[in-house]
Amino acid sequence: EMNEPKFKLASQITDVNLKLELADGVLRKQEEWESGVATANSQLRETASKHLVQIKNLVQDFAEKVTEMIEEELGPGEASIRARVSQTSELVKQLRQVGLTAESLLMEEDEREFRDQFESLQPSIVDLLAKPLGEDEELVGAKVNPTQACSKLDNMNSELKDRLGEIQRSLRNTLN
Repeated sequence: EMNEPKFKLASQITDVNLKLELADGVLRKQEEWESGVATANSQLRETASKHLVQIKNLVQDFAEKVTEMIEEELGPGEASIRARVSQTSELVKQLRQVGLTAESLLMEEDEREFRDQFESLQPSIVDLLAKPLGEDEELVGAKVNPTQACSKLDNMNSELKDRLGEIQRSLRNTLN
């Protein structure tokens, strides 16, 4: 009575061993496949990472160039305004000084002293009154030339777009 279950068990052990042998073969193939995929994916990640660093550097360089271009466009206008403010400030200072000196001279009682100081002060007054204030002058140099700035920006943008396209195509080829 026990022979039949033993015979059945022995047959099952044979089947289990055959299945185990097949499973070991499949496992080895899957492990090799896993190793190959991991290696390929690692290389893919590394290549993709290099492309992404290129993109980051390209965009950062673009931002720096745009900032530099903006400063180049704004700098001369700011310098022009700064120079005009300085000139006008100096004129105001000189006018105040001459005004105070002239008012003080009006109080002079001695006629000879008055004439001497008046003659020495008169050229300064005439000179200062002749100086233009510059209030009617348009601040042309202070304004950004939008045509020139936009043209430069368009060229820079076109270059960025071309380079990004190259990197994107390389990245796509890497993924294919």
